[in-house]
Amino acid sequence: MAKVKILILFGESCAGKDYIQNWVVSNLPNTHKMISCTTREKRSNEQEGIDYFFLTNDQFAEKVFNGEMLEASSYGGEFYGTSIDALDIDKINIGVMDIAGIEILMNSDFDVLPVYVAAMPKTRIARAINRDSKTPVSKICERFLEDEDKFSGIIPFDFETIINDSKLMEQDVFSQVEEIINNFGQK
Repeated sequence: MAKVKILILFGESCAGKDYIQNWVVSNLPNTHKMISCTTREKRSNEQEGIDYFFLTNDQFAEKVFNGEMLEASSYGGEFYGTSIDALDIDKINIGVMDIAGIEILMNSDFDVLPVYVAAMPKTRIARAINRDSKTPVSKICERFLEDEDKFSGIIPFDFETIINDSKLMEQDVFSQVEEIINNFGQK
């Protein structure tokens, strides 16, 4: 029996992980969006069940305690994780996770391909400011400093890389992603 395939996008805040994930599942029919759960507050541009499943701390803890999560971790004082129900066994599952979540899945029975999404710091800061006008600049800076710590060391697994740094290169980014997914699907 073939293993369930999971392609995981990871990278610093505002590198474009969610944007790429949404493009993939809208344009490549053999893919499925894994919608994560979080305890953080919903942003003004987000929708329940489309962007995340927004849970209370108690609801999140219950899912973890009941073994209903593929992975779970904390970031910026909030909890994030992916429910087992987020998988489609017949498609390439496209998820967004952090390094800790990937490490958990790398030691599972799934066929996992991590893909690092990179963007220049100035691009990421501009995206963060434009994404949600309600987020204080201090919170944006806090997340960026936390990312610097998290991504300054050695990443403990092999991964593919996509550079997502300019609208002028958008089609190049999507071509890279499509090639990676097609190769992964043929494995």
